Amino acid sequence: EVNTFIYWTAKLPEDVVCQKPLLCILYAWAVLVTDGETRSAREYLSKVTAKDTHTTGQLKTIQAVLEVFTGNFQEAIELCREALAQLPTDDHFFRIMAAWNMSGALAVKGEVEAGMTILQQVVDASIAGENYLVSVIALCRQGMFHAQMGNLHQAKDLFEQAINISTTDQPRPIPAASE
Repeated sequence: EVNTFIYWTAKLPEDVVCQKPLLCILYAWAVLVTDGETRSAREYLSKVTAKDTHTTGQLKTIQAVLEVFTGNFQEAIELCREALAQLPTDDHFFRIMAAWNMSGALAVKGEVEAGMTILQQVVDASIAGENYLVSVIALCRQGMFHAQMGNLHQAKDLFEQAINISTTDQPRPIPAASE
């Protein structure tokens, strides 16, 4: 679906894409996550004029993703904090993305406990937004952190919770449950 989005959006004139802040932000995100194309993503993000805090939060979320891609973890953490303060609670997609990137950046910096706390926000937001794929992956990441720290009972509980969620709305687990 992301590749289809890129294909169709690339067919539009660039000035048309940039007239719609959300379209421009999502296009930057899409080229970044599919191709790792940081230059193109940065160019599109620089063209966004945010006229409200919601759009500013969305913009900062994708800027944070870009910073993670380029290894600027502290900058990514700061952008995620700002984004989460500006995004409304019902913007599950961007809140999940901001929290996910913040948890990963914190873990890379050695702040595993803080990363785990943020990762729980990812689980909660993804369940609220009925994004079971993300909730399963986030629970598995939490489980792996606990297993690495020797907290095997907590890890087991998290993995079991992920398996239970993976069958929500379907009889067989989603593929992400294989983690």
